[in-house]
Amino acid sequence: MEHDNIKSILEELIEICECEPENITVDGEPITFEGFQEDVIERVYNMADLLGLEDIYLDR
Repeated sequence: MEHDNIKSILEELIEICECEPENITVDGEPITFEGFQEDVIERVYNMADLLGLEDIYLDR
């Protein structure tokens, strides 16, 4: 899900990071560590895009 402002991304990241792992599911299945990383990095990339800083992940 693409966000249109940094505040909503940060709120969602905080919610994800404070949630008990067993309560996070993807398609009804408990999230894996890799899935957790993917969820977080997607939001970090979205923040970078909104800040005009795409180069920090495109240059990798």
